[in-house]
Amino acid sequence: VFGSSYGGSGSEQASSWLPGVDVIELNDRFKIQLELPGVDPKSVNAEVKGDMLTVSGEKRNTDLDEAGESVRLAENSYGKFQRSFRLKSVDNGKITAVSKFGVLYLEIPKKAESVARPIKIDVD
Repeated sequence: VFGSSYGGSGSEQASSWLPGVDVIELNDRFKIQLELPGVDPKSVNAEVKGDMLTVSGEKRNTDLDEAGESVRLAENSYGKFQRSFRLKSVDNGKITAVSKFGVLYLEIPKKAESVARPIKIDVD
C-alpha cells in the first residue's frame, strides 16, 4: 500500500529536518501520525496528487527576532520539511486530517475491495 520505507519519493532528503512518523494499518484504514511540536498548524499543507500523499510545512524559530540576539547553543531543528507517502488501494477522496497538541493525525480509508474479509468455505 505504501512505497518502500513508507515513502521513498526522494523528496525527504531535501528537507531541513524530518518530523517523526508512525504508520498504523488497521483492517479498513491506515493512520499516519506526524510529530510536529512547535509547528504552527496553519503552516502545514497536506495534498494528494495521483497516488502520492505529501505533507509539508515549516518550523520557524520566532524567538530570535530581537536585534542583537545571538544563539549560544541550538539543539532544536527549524526549517522546511516534506514527507511523501505512496498510496495504493486507498480511497483518496475520504482522507481526513486533524492537528492536535503538536501531532498531525491522518486517516486514510482503504478501498472496499482491499479490505480483508473472511471467505466462507462450504463443506459438502
